[in-house]
Amino acid sequence: VVGDDQVAVAGLTDADDFPLKSPIQSELAGGNDLFLSVLDPHEKQITFSTYFGGSGDDEFPRLSLGPPGTVWLIGRNTNSEDFPVTADALDHSYGGEQDVTVSLIDVSGRLVYSSYLGGVEGEQAFSASGGPSGELILSGATGSADFPQTDPLQEAPVPDGSYQGFITMFSPDGGEIRFSTLFGAYGADSSISSLGELWVVGQVYSRPIPTINAIQPDF
Repeated sequence: VVGDDQVAVAGLTDADDFPLKSPIQSELAGGNDLFLSVLDPHEKQITFSTYFGGSGDDEFPRLSLGPPGTVWLIGRNTNSEDFPVTADALDHSYGGEQDVTVSLIDVSGRLVYSSYLGGVEGEQAFSASGGPSGELILSGATGSADFPQTDPLQEAPVPDGSYQGFITMFSPDGGEIRFSTLFGAYGADSSISSLGELWVVGQVYSRPIPTINAIQPDF
């Protein structure tokens, strides 16, 4: 729920007749595009609806509340080399195989910020949540040794092609990565507790992960 009790809905579509209203992108660009629609349940009408994507496939969006009147539209992965990014994007270029996409959209129909997130191999975003001061926190999996890291908990890079979890925190406007780290699990999912703690859940096959006060310290 955003703004004046409006409801934001996101998904993916390959329909060239998807219902639009004041769109940022008025035509289907690729095989699958993301969409974002804002509904007014009181007036029973669409107040904003748009395609959002590039000429490849853009997959499985996540939504998270941004600053007042905005939502984060997160693409789990894209292989579009022309995904729409803004001039102030942290990453303007498609890295390879598949990248995560990070876009901040005003529910009145304005693109505020949009960027790729990834390295030379593949990435997938599994969850998106809001931080205690309006930050965006993403978690997922990467196979890229050059995945962007800031003050990492785990400094050793993952070998190219070997997937590992990541946790990345963006500033509220998207213009800064405040924290980003790899984590030993294969992929990661995360959530913020009522106390502002970040809980991370993932899968481990054989690679050790950092532990402290663990119930089970060994694999």
